[in-house]
Amino acid sequence: MTLATIARLRLVAERMVRGELPADDGRWLGGLLQDYLTRAPEENLTLDHAFGLAVEPGGEPWWSREWRALRDELVREYFAKFCGAATFAQALARLQSDIRRYERAQWPRDGKLSEMPVAYEGLPRGLLLKIFRLNENLGAGAMPSSRNQLTRILATHYVEREKVVHGISSIHGKEKGRSVG
Repeated sequence: MTLATIARLRLVAERMVRGELPADDGRWLGGLLQDYLTRAPEENLTLDHAFGLAVEPGGEPWWSREWRALRDELVREYFAKFCGAATFAQALARLQSDIRRYERAQWPRDGKLSEMPVAYEGLPRGLLLKIFRLNENLGAGAMPSSRNQLTRILATHYVEREKVVHGISSIHGKEKGRSVG
């Protein structure tokens, strides 16, 4: 199961509703549906298995993976927009502090809001509200805020093989040869 499958299903659905389905998307979706219709009666195949979306034992449902990926992307966006500092370690400490401060001081009130106030748009508080709301939807418990957790969230996006971006030089969270975890 991949988030790419979900993203493509969403795109195909939108295009179908608008009457704008390109041939390659039609062939892709048609192939999945044809496979399902052919194999389901004999193999007891479910639609989620045919589409590659079935949750394996101990696995995570696709919607949780999607929410987690979006939450982590918003954490990376927050880091890039609001945590500028001279070093990665300083920026990470700022991110950690901001998350913990929001969790203590603002989330108890903001978490009860039915929608985000317009006044929050474009502000750190608005982005943190979105992040915490996604985390709540996950049922994941407390928002990740340890140095190791945040470094992993940042590294999943900023690290590309041996390329160093934002001071992270490995998936294990090293900054200029020193461990930051």
